[in-house]
Amino acid sequence: FLLYCFLINNAKAQTINSLTIIPTNPTTADTIKVISYTFHASTVCNLTSSTININNDTITVFASHANGIMPATCTSIDTLTIGKLIANTYELHYYLENIAPPITYDIDTIIFTVQPSNGLNHFNYYYFGKLTTPC
Repeated sequence: FLLYCFLINNAKAQTINSLTIIPTNPTTADTIKVISYTFHASTVCNLTSSTININNDTITVFASHANGIMPATCTSIDTLTIGKLIANTYELHYYLENIAPPITYDIDTIIFTVQPSNGLNHFNYYYFGKLTTPC
């Protein structure tokens, strides 16, 4: 019976509900993160490992979660840091997978654009006015 529950539980047990990039409109000054909302049909679903690969304008994320042996519903909300990126349009592929045995449960893709920073976040103010001293 436990083997049956394990096999049924892992057949298509994990799905990506949604992906979000923060900040919503990133600039080159921002540290960009991806938030994944995933569903798991087991008692345990914490993120166990993740890898982020950046190759030009393609970002690939591999995320693996723990699998419990008992059927249940579990939702995982995970925030992964991509980092700062140059101004460009990027395609992010998110793989929800298991490492051992290697199984890909779901794949989702989002496209986002990083705009050049307006520089206001790092603007230094200097005063070059005339200094007067009383007589």
